[in-house]
Amino acid sequence: MVVLSAFTRRSLEAASTAEDGDRGTNATKPLRGTSGGAYWAATRCAATRGAAYFGTGKDVYRATFKEIDGASGDASFVPGKDGVSLPAEAPEPLHVSPMLGFVHREEVQSVACWDGGGGSTFVASADAAGSLCVCEFRSGGGEDPTSCPEWSYHVKAPSATTMELGWAGVSLGERQPTRAAVARHFAKDLSVFDGDVVVRTVRTIQNPTAIELLAEDGTYAVAEKSKICVYDFRQGEAGGLAHCLPVNEMVTCLAKSNNSGQPLVASGIGRTVALWDLRKWGSERRTTEHARIRGLRSDVCGIEFLEPCSGETKVCAAGISGEARVTEPGKKKEALDLKGDSRWIGFASDGGGRCVGVAATGGLYSFTVSP
Repeated sequence: MVVLSAFTRRSLEAASTAEDGDRGTNATKPLRGTSGGAYWAATRCAATRGAAYFGTGKDVYRATFKEIDGASGDASFVPGKDGVSLPAEAPEPLHVSPMLGFVHREEVQSVACWDGGGGSTFVASADAAGSLCVCEFRSGGGEDPTSCPEWSYHVKAPSATTMELGWAGVSLGERQPTRAAVARHFAKDLSVFDGDVVVRTVRTIQNPTAIELLAEDGTYAVAEKSKICVYDFRQGEAGGLAHCLPVNEMVTCLAKSNNSGQPLVASGIGRTVALWDLRKWGSERRTTEHARIRGLRSDVCGIEFLEPCSGETKVCAAGISGEARVTEPGKKKEALDLKGDSRWIGFASDGGGRCVGVAATGGLYSFTVSP
């Protein structure tokens, strides 16, 4: 059963930079999504169990869930037309912290993060030129984890130039957080970095539109317009291409379930979400869908798996019109529809029952789903 616990919208504000002149260090400025970037990609947000990280413009910001939940209190939602839930407006804007250590000359397109435990968090971002920034932040001793990164590196693919600006997606290794992969749309390439060293760069068949880490052994799923390609960088043949799944429609986003008992990959295809069983990929001549979720009013731009403590896997799909649908695969009547005020530029899950979304108007949406 899908039950919505809270759905709250908060406007974002951040401390003013030095370019703001003599407004003072305590002054704040409202954050906007600047340009919408790639219309299909809501990849500018990532979340752990304690905080959300998102990119607007050339900067990366951080907001803790304690701040989000504490200022809004017991958040509720407002019923809308056709069973769509509208967010409760938080009374005050949320003051977020800028993350130091991220140096981008172009607009941030993707953000990824991993909670390494022991107060250590790795955050990665990729901008429109394909430049990659990875920083490790540690919280302890009462210090602000955003004050200064413990360790960081900034690197880009040898072929990256400012003449090829466009969407770029980043995937961060979990057990190997220093290893990151960047897929560039217009350049049609996939690069793997280990620290500031380029491990390997391969050409993709079509323009990448999404990237997802499948296994820590160096296996990545890359959506390439009308194909889903699996790259295994342990093999040298065929440029590392291990499996290619044609879907005949544009694939806009990818997500992998963390539930070991249900190894699924979700892909956004038009207004639907197709679920694939990883155990069957490459084992048959024609891979079939595990299930398909329908009913969205606009094309899917983001997918997340929600896995509350009950162990039941739920799927949350975000549409480019600002909608979000939470459902359980195979249960059509258990769907829950939510509505934001503008299109999503970032959409992420904390790995449990919470989702956060960043809208182009500068609003942060947070909602939790109960078992």
